[in-house]
Formats: sequence, structure tokens, C-alpha cells
Amino acid sequence: MNQLMTKEELNDFLEKEFPQVNKNFEILKVSNKNFSMLMHISSEHLRPGATVSGPTMFLLADVTFYLATLSVIGPVSYTHLRAHETPEHRGCRRMG
Repeated sequence: MNQLMTKEELNDFLEKEFPQVNKNFEILKVSNKNFSMLMHISSEHLRPGATVSGPTMFLLADVTFYLATLSVIGPVSYTHLRAHETPEHRGCRRMG
């Protein structure tokens, strides 16, 4: 697959569309066969015993898959990944 967005373009997209989480992530590598990200973990992401919480791990997975998809399809602000949807997601749309 051809990459339609570069690492810099993805960083710009994340900063513009998701400023609330942008500071937590760093895109490490974008290529045709590899996409890797780093999430900066702070105390707010930890459970007792200094283990990373499940919701934090899911956030990293969600943002990584979203940006990896955008790197191939291009900048689309609202992209719904149906294979990623669970019954809980159906009721989680933002109101207003």
C-alpha cells in the first residue's frame, strides 16, 4: 500500500484534530509496512502498583490504528473503523 500521509502530516493532523491528546503521543515510524507510536505515560495513566491501566493501553491502540489507517487513506477527520466497533461503542457518540 502506498502512504498518502507522511509522519509530519500525521503529526499536524493529530495536533489540529485532537489537541486534547496530541501531547501524549509521538509517531516514531511511518512506512508502507510499519507504523509505530510512543505514548508518554504519566502518573494519571497508572493503576496502583505502577502498572499501565487498560483504558490507557486501549487509547494507545485506538490512536495508533486510527493514524495508521489515515496514513494509507489520507486525512479524513471522521473515519469509523467498523471492525474495531464493539457494542459499547454504539452508545458512545458525542452529544451536541
